Amino acid sequence: PCAFGMCYKLAALTVDGDNAFFSTVDGVLFDKIQATLVEYPSGKSGNHYTIPSGVTGIGTQAFTYCTALTNVTIPDGVTNIGSAAFWWCTGLTNVTIGNHVANIGYEAFGYCNNLTSITIPNSVTNIGAYAFEECTSLKSVFFRGNAPSVGDYAFYYDNQANIYYLPGT
Repeated sequence: PCAFGMCYKLAALTVDGDNAFFSTVDGVLFDKIQATLVEYPSGKSGNHYTIPSGVTGIGTQAFTYCTALTNVTIPDGVTNIGSAAFWWCTGLTNVTIGNHVANIGYEAFGYCNNLTSITIPNSVTNIGAYAFEECTSLKSVFFRGNAPSVGDYAFYYDNQANIYYLPGT
């Protein structure tokens, strides 16, 4: 995980089509069957990324240090957001989490200090410890339905957010 995370100018990854373990789509590294997003290059151009349909997991540290990203859309097919998946994505202002995500991993959005609000779908059963650590601009957390299991210090930062519970999905 995060093999290229501090390569700030790396704009794309390319894997030979005969590689038995990995594949790439538009410069983004996936496992061979493109079910898991493994690495999004931190120097990739553009500030919005929609994870392709068919992806079910976002790997550990997959987007770490992608400071230019401001918007990420996680589709309904994704069930797991890995540990530190978006750690230090300091430009991130908007994340749309699909309705089938069950797990938000340890430190998943740590230090995303421009994130102002987040809506957690009712499919989420677990939010890992420190998941939103030091998200200092986070003012609103919206839970659709019941609150999931929340790890220690999941929302640890200086200015505590308002927590809202919304009906249904």
